[in-house]
Amino acid sequence: MEVIDGMRVKPTQREKTTDQATRHPFAQQHQSIVDAILARDGETAARCMREHLLKVQGYGSPH
Repeated sequence: MEVIDGMRVKPTQREKTTDQATRHPFAQQHQSIVDAILARDGETAARCMREHLLKVQGYGSPH
């Protein structure tokens, strides 16, 4: 939840996801999460969500 809350209070970070090159992979990740939920596959949904949040958290960070 910290990552989600962090995105809510960091509009500049959220704005970085407006370009299509970034949005497309994130949309695919969202779809994977939804598909797992619809399939009632909690383990996969949790894994997909965790992976997505880690990618969002690292997006735009210096490597």
